[in-house]
Amino acid sequence: MKSWVLSLALGLAATVVWAAPVYEWRFDAEHVSADGSVTATSGGIDGVVSGETRIATSGFGALVFDGVANSVRMTGVAIEGPAFSVETWVLATSVEGSANIASTYDGYDGFTLARVLDRFTFSVGTSKRGAMAQATSREPLLADAWYYVVGTFDGARARIFVNGQEFGRLDEINDGSPGGPDMDLVIGGGLAGEEGRRLRGLIHELNIHDHAGSAGEMRGRMSSKRVTLPQPPREVFGPYLEIAGPFVEFVSRHAARVTWHTAEPMTSVVEAGPDAAHMHTYSDATMTTEHAVVVSDIVADRMHAFRIMGDAGDGDNLTTEAFEFDSTFNYTAHARRATHAFAEKQDEPELALASRVALAAPAGAGYCLVLGAGRGALAYGLAQQTDMQVIVVDPDPGRVAAAREALDDAGVYGDGVSVMRADYDALPFGPYFANVVVSATADGGSASPAAAEVYRVLRPYGGLAYVGGDDASRADLTTWLGKAGITPSDDEWDVADGVYWTHSRPALPGAGEWSHQYGSANNTACSEDELLRGDVDVLWFGRPGPRPMPDRGPRNPAPLSTDGRLFVQGNRVFFGMDAYNGAVLWSFQAPHIRRSNMPRASSNQTAADDYLYLAAGPHCYGINAQTGARDILFTIPEREYQGVEMAWGYVGVVGDTLLASATPVGGDYLGDQGEWFEGDSQSDVGKVTSEYMFAFDRHTGEELWRYDHGVIVNSTIAVQGDSVYFVETRDAAHKPNGAGRLADLPGDLRITAISLAAGAEEWSAPTELNVNRYMLYLAATDGVLVAAGSDKGKRFRTYGFDTANGAELWTHAEVTKKTHHSGHLDHPVVVKDRVYVNKHIFDLQSGAVVRVDEFDFHGCGVMSASTDTIFRRYEFHGMWDLETGVRTEIPGVRGGCWLGMLPAGGLLLAPEQSAGCSCTHSIQTSVAYIPKARWGGNDL
Repeated sequence: MKSWVLSLALGLAATVVWAAPVYEWRFDAEHVSADGSVTATSGGIDGVVSGETRIATSGFGALVFDGVANSVRMTGVAIEGPAFSVETWVLATSVEGSANIASTYDGYDGFTLARVLDRFTFSVGTSKRGAMAQATSREPLLADAWYYVVGTFDGARARIFVNGQEFGRLDEINDGSPGGPDMDLVIGGGLAGEEGRRLRGLIHELNIHDHAGSAGEMRGRMSSKRVTLPQPPREVFGPYLEIAGPFVEFVSRHAARVTWHTAEPMTSVVEAGPDAAHMHTYSDATMTTEHAVVVSDIVADRMHAFRIMGDAGDGDNLTTEAFEFDSTFNYTAHARRATHAFAEKQDEPELALASRVALAAPAGAGYCLVLGAGRGALAYGLAQQTDMQVIVVDPDPGRVAAAREALDDAGVYGDGVSVMRADYDALPFGPYFANVVVSATADGGSASPAAAEVYRVLRPYGGLAYVGGDDASRADLTTWLGKAGITPSDDEWDVADGVYWTHSRPALPGAGEWSHQYGSANNTACSEDELLRGDVDVLWFGRPGPRPMPDRGPRNPAPLSTDGRLFVQGNRVFFGMDAYNGAVLWSFQAPHIRRSNMPRASSNQTAADDYLYLAAGPHCYGINAQTGARDILFTIPEREYQGVEMAWGYVGVVGDTLLASATPVGGDYLGDQGEWFEGDSQSDVGKVTSEYMFAFDRHTGEELWRYDHGVIVNSTIAVQGDSVYFVETRDAAHKPNGAGRLADLPGDLRITAISLAAGAEEWSAPTELNVNRYMLYLAATDGVLVAAGSDKGKRFRTYGFDTANGAELWTHAEVTKKTHHSGHLDHPVVVKDRVYVNKHIFDLQSGAVVRVDEFDFHGCGVMSASTDTIFRRYEFHGMWDLETGVRTEIPGVRGGCWLGMLPAGGLLLAPEQSAGCSCTHSIQTSVAYIPKARWGGNDL
């Protein structure tokens, strides 16, 4: 391919000698030093490489640009103009997105030579702030091929030449502003604010001339470079070592563990560092498929580059592409001092109790409430043996002072342990905050903490109460618990040393969960939570804030909440959190995992009570919900399907079944360029499709079945009872659909039902849903399939189909009622026997319009619901009580541009979703709300 590109010059007419450039930079070993300094070939303006310096040395040589961290800057470049030319030899290894080849543009004046998708562009700044006039090449460029590219400007006309031939021009730029006497030139990147436009490829040289060059002059310059130019280095541009992963998780304030999986045993090598001058190699010679390497010397609050290498024993040291992680998102606690305090005989009972509690307590971070200061040894032991923050409460000022002094002498006070004076019957904490409540003073006597108050602050879904004492008895504790309406069971007693009631608090009766993108696998966007209604108070707020989150515009996957945990997907940063107190249980960074455009796609994550399932590439990772460990690796059953490479598309979990689909690579969206996905273009409305569905046993990894018939629309996959429903086309012209997207749905559309247990077809019925251009959804509940979409004219269409046979029950078409902020993309909510969508309320069974609600809410987000309340963004977070009709806005915090408010666990969970928005009125934080009527928290 390279020789074909260069041969374009061979048959050209006679050449003209082009005078020497004003500035000339050649990026070879002679002119670029190992320390990154660049010596000008002519013109006297030297430069420096930021990031890693790597030279491809074959042929004439070239500087390698990794698209992530490196570029070259020259300061003091003078372009007096008005006429000039910019000349380069460049190779791009990708034709996705955009990348600057060279730029002096500062927002007013200057030029930019760039690649935009598969075209070269040459732009000249105009006198209008922020505007550039751009000439674009007409013919597409090829990845991994060398091009001779020249942009010229004669004072009125910008032109671009590729391989000596003019391929684009923009005439009569009357206000062109090419530059001035003292400009910065950045090669391979952009000036401030354009960090996302770094080049991924090679540049051999870049020159600036003081006039607009002619085609004849270019032929002469081009012919001098007919010798071989270097190939892209494999270690930078591939082909790469294929791995499952990587994942980066911090193990201390200064170290991170990098983990990955390979198909065959090999060594483990990680090269990592904050910049090219501080890269270090960390290795393990053990031959394995499960790799883990600890990277030390992490610099705080910095981006770090890394890549992975391995040798399978054949001497071929393979490498991955370059990745990044950000040490800003290090949530590990500062190491607590290991001391040998509380060594007296009288401390032994408290230390022994601490060991028993630590063994019984849930793993991970959180809060441990100790009622009764004692000698301080109990709190000390818990701080040494768990990752929890230990809070000691005692009503006696003398005991509080003594415990503080003893813990301070032990070196742990203020570092994982705090002591405060408060009455046991009025603890100064909100409900549900404590993962563990422990007391050695609850003997049932008058000085004991109130059992109701203990239970109020104890977290549901496994919060541990460990209360009693050396002098307690089962009878006294049973009486004490009875005052709060609690009846202990026979297996809830520890009588090894004293008597203690050991209780694991269950889920709140009536609490709901949010396990899938739209609530559950049925897509109704209703959690069935019966506890969340009425006015609310803040239960907790804090992490994550906006920094680790993706831009809100690309309509990102929803957070999830099951079994009292909250799972938040940031910008390649993932969090497992305690839903009741906001503690970060675990976090990791996965630079290869990202998905967006939920109106046309399916989420890449789903959650059961014990595992989060996260899909990326050909794999799905079973992630321990409490610890974040990647315990199970699932691989797509058929990675190459009829010549098309497949990736994991849909992912859902129902009981013990992991339900999935296979989507062509590139079908799902990344949303890394600030896209809104709101318009009518192919790149906005292309609905992601799958070639086949399959299912695994989520515990064993055994493949259960595979369904391979039509091309499936991923956003329509829904489960109710024992059946899986979806929309598919069986038109042979579309299978395989190698692009993985369909902007226009074909006429041969069907709604199909298959068995969840075996994947066998139950029925398939033709439908006319292909009219829906912007999106197509499917939800299933109470015997009805609810479909919704909008056509090319933004006319909103809602349908009801019988889940027994696919027969159409009802249909409704109406103009989009909300005419701003993506109203035409609205997703339905189904609560009991009502469908809420496009400001309409429909009867689920008949489709009759119950009411049209003209309330004009703000923002792009869509609705979520409990059994009694609908939540969505107004200006801030908003609630609509379905019984009273009362709307409530919660000032201060706003949601994002899709779904981010989860009614689950009796709470309203709203992780930060507004990152990237220019709104100045919002506090960007994660927050959880609890109904004011349930602030008491007993829920017995």
